[in-house]
Formats: sequence, structure tokens, C-alpha cells
Amino acid sequence: MVKARNDQDGPAAPLWVRRPEVLHRVAYAVAALVFTGQIVAVVLRGSDGPTALSVFLAGGGVALSWWKPWAGLVVTSAASFAVTAVGHDPLSVWMMAVLVLFSVTLRGKQPLAGTGIVAAFFLGAFMTLGGFRGGAVVGPPPSSRP
Repeated sequence: MVKARNDQDGPAAPLWVRRPEVLHRVAYAVAALVFTGQIVAVVLRGSDGPTALSVFLAGGGVALSWWKPWAGLVVTSAASFAVTAVGHDPLSVWMMAVLVLFSVTLRGKQPLAGTGIVAAFFLGAFMTLGGFRGGAVVGPPPSSRP
């Protein structure tokens, strides 16, 4: 492990060690971009109501995790499971869950417990739904595919 900079110790520690709140905010900024991309994809594809609701629920989980990290992580992971069950392109929504996990860990919460939450929902989705059947974010809507 790298020590924080002391004038006698040598080089400075990386920024993420000295200022984890910066990475915490970057994780939320990236999650917001992913959420925005998913909303655009939902609109462009003309996705059904359950898919749109699941994506909005995932975004709500990201916002909730700012104040209640564990509750937000569970909501985002559950919404990712729901998008996998009803929607298209679950990978982007799962990315939001992983970014929330990253942020929760940066705030000093138990990384193993957080990883267990996301992994349980992920494995549950994969095992009960028969894997992912989503496609890329861009491209024609499912009805126009060959």
C-alpha cells in the first residue's frame, strides 16, 4: 500500500488515495451519463413501459445511494435485474449498479458485502432468466431486426 506523502518519505500518493471523494463524484458523473444514455435508448427504441420504468428505477437507485448507500445499491441492483427480465441492453444498467458499488466502497463501506449484493442480483438474473438477451444501445428497434 502506498503511504500518503510525507516530506521525508518520497513521492506523493496517487490522487485517488489522497482524495477519494474525487473518484466518488466521478463515479456518480459517469453513472449519470449512463442513465442519460439509457433514457435516450429507451426513447429511440420506443421501449415498453416496464423497460422504461426499470431504467428510471435504476436511476432513482443511483440518486438514493448518494444519501443511503446500501438502499441505493439494492434498488439499483434490483432495477438491473428487472431490466434484464423485461428490457433490452441490461449491460448499461448493470454498469450503474457497479458504479454505485464503486462509490459505496470509496465511502468506506464493506466492499465484500456490496459486491455480494450486486453479484446476487446479477447471478439471479443470469440463472433465472437464462442469460442476457439484450442488444447494443444503438441500432434498429427489435421489431425491425431480421
